[in-house]
Amino acid sequence: MNLAINYSPQAAELYKDKEIRFDLFKCPDWDDLIADARAVSPVYVHFPLVTGQIKDADLSRVERLLEETQTPYINVHLHATTDHFPNMAINSQDSADAQQMTEWLIKEVEVLTRHFGAERIVAENLIYRGFGSTTVRPVVSPEVISKVLEQTGCKFLLDVSHARIAAYHLGVEEPTDMWDYLHRMPVDRLTELHLTGIKFHDGTVMDHFGFSDNDWEVIEQVFAHIRTGKWAEPETVSFEYGGIGKPFAWRSKKEVLANDVPRLWGLVRASEKTAQAVT
Repeated sequence: MNLAINYSPQAAELYKDKEIRFDLFKCPDWDDLIADARAVSPVYVHFPLVTGQIKDADLSRVERLLEETQTPYINVHLHATTDHFPNMAINSQDSADAQQMTEWLIKEVEVLTRHFGAERIVAENLIYRGFGSTTVRPVVSPEVISKVLEQTGCKFLLDVSHARIAAYHLGVEEPTDMWDYLHRMPVDRLTELHLTGIKFHDGTVMDHFGFSDNDWEVIEQVFAHIRTGKWAEPETVSFEYGGIGKPFAWRSKKEVLANDVPRLWGLVRASEKTAQAVT
């Protein structure tokens, strides 16, 4: 397993001073930022590809960045809103809606599989917030996501924070156990794992924070599932804390990185060795 963290000037400074260790910087598809990150460490690119917008994506640019950075996979965010499905209820649990969503997502993802090959595509789960948002519930259904990956042959990018936030809002509508929700995801296809802390901020549950004690409890359990083979061992684990620009300026603190990255590095290395021994 590789440990990646979001590129930030703070992380770069800590890395150069040998205060933290990791394998890769995770970067958005910004050429200047990629250049800055590559001057410090190997990188991989996390692309802004989203279902419903793929037909407008510049895939030749994706190809160029893949080659330049040796990024192994092309990620796609599984997303759908009331703009895509104006007649679908936000909180729909109708099986016909789930089938319609599955078929639509498959068509969207197949644009990428035809271009790059299914073995190079990783599909990521996103957040559902219920009423007050435009994201429709079937797109975060583990059963829908699993069927999409089965039919397309793609791999899975599990964003644990996205799943935790989705489970929280699903629990407002009906009793929802977070771990049951996570275990129903296609974790047998797990190839990439995203981790952040979550907490209430401005009246809503948000991600991209450092880890609290509660977050560490969840993360320890995630790695336990990997070590025992209950979940597949991902190739990359990404800590999505820190970054560039207004959304991350107040969530890019050196002291958080200096505290959290070494502990996460230890978990990754220990889980990697244990998982190899189990297999």
